[in-house]
Amino acid sequence: MGNYEIVSETAKTPNLKAGFGLQGIATGNPGLFVTSEKNWSLPEGSLNMFVGIGWRTNEGHLHSLAGMKFSPAKTPFTFGVQFDGHFAHPFGTWRLTDTITVGAYAVEGKKLGLMTSFSF
Repeated sequence: MGNYEIVSETAKTPNLKAGFGLQGIATGNPGLFVTSEKNWSLPEGSLNMFVGIGWRTNEGHLHSLAGMKFSPAKTPFTFGVQFDGHFAHPFGTWRLTDTITVGAYAVEGKKLGLMTSFSF
């Protein structure tokens, strides 16, 4: 997956990103997407929400995308849900280092999916 930030987030406005990647949790489906997200710092932690549209090359039509996540203050954990245009997928992650995060999805709320993220 790769993306490019077209418009940066400000204190009052969300960002705008465009990118490519796998559009279906656990199923793949190469595609393109445009999303807008906003972050809020709260005393209890940080909240992130996004909305967008995605195009799956093997389906040939647009899908709505959305999600939210919450990271409690002073913990390495994040909890959220992601909607890929077909199903909602709850997830949790654990930040091991500044560049490595691991986690799990409840794919379609039923099956376990594991994830690893490396940032550079």
